[in-house]
Amino acid sequence: MRNLRASIGKRIHRFWFRPVSAAGFGLMRIAFGVTTLINLSMEARNVERYFGPSGILPRDLVPSVLRQQWRFSLLDYVGAETTGYLYLILLACLVFVILGVGTRLMLLISLVLLYSFHEYGIILLDSGDSLLHLIGFILLLSPCNRTFTLKNLERKCQAIAAGKEVRPKKTPTMPIWPYRLLLWQMVLIYVSCAYAKMSGPTWFSGSAIAIAIHHGHFSRFPIAFTDWFTRFSPSIGYFTIFTQLGWALLIILPMFAWIGIRIPTGGLKRFLIFSGIIVHTGILVMMDVGTFSLAVFTAYFGLLLEEDFEAIKKWRTWIHSFKQEPLGLTVK
Repeated sequence: MRNLRASIGKRIHRFWFRPVSAAGFGLMRIAFGVTTLINLSMEARNVERYFGPSGILPRDLVPSVLRQQWRFSLLDYVGAETTGYLYLILLACLVFVILGVGTRLMLLISLVLLYSFHEYGIILLDSGDSLLHLIGFILLLSPCNRTFTLKNLERKCQAIAAGKEVRPKKTPTMPIWPYRLLLWQMVLIYVSCAYAKMSGPTWFSGSAIAIAIHHGHFSRFPIAFTDWFTRFSPSIGYFTIFTQLGWALLIILPMFAWIGIRIPTGGLKRFLIFSGIIVHTGILVMMDVGTFSLAVFTAYFGLLLEEDFEAIKKWRTWIHSFKQEPLGLTVK
């Protein structure tokens, strides 16, 4: 019995605290800062209009328009002259998040201010903003400041200036639990989206995609092109649904390890991420629908482990060798 308890304890500890590469979360931190900074910079000219007490949502209408339970916004307690300064502080903190300077504190301030602006201007939000909220919160809990920081860059520059040999160090690690939290959230998002798509015939028939790309407000292309593209809508609908359902396997298959059956899921995860890149790039190119695709790309960085970076290196090597030796013929 004691051995059984020890075995279960080791498995639980490994499940939550096994060391993995911190590079993915370092990249996700940078992508989060860049994506949020670009999004907020595009709204900077309309700060007073969107978030000011005399803007599109006057302060007296807040109680009757916005929910009051589980809601917090600093903008409820500051004047119009302070709103602009808070916005500038938010932008500055995001720059520090990107650089990895005072990361935990800068993330905390950034999230409090970001939530404050978004809770006040909730009618302006889209699903991308909600996903950025989630990513920022997971980053705040995680040790995302172990890689790709200004401090690490300074150390390398000082070593080079001193004439010392800069050897590539082993990638810093972190416990796996932040990765698992992010993975479960992405699985929940994709599986719930697939379930909603399967609740009716429009995605299987392709009409959902056809209607979306023909919408005059969102479409980036003329109607002649969208009419031609509609012929691919059913295939895209099936591909999207099945790849979104595939994310559930990233939780189901590892469960077999508890009965001694280990099924590798790294290749499946990379396939699903690559499929997601194709789908969300298509959305980004075809339609102007906010920041959701960029937010998803941000989350993908956090899902990369050491084995994924090794696979990417192998792909790059294979592509490079293919360019050098087309059709198997060596170029001399």
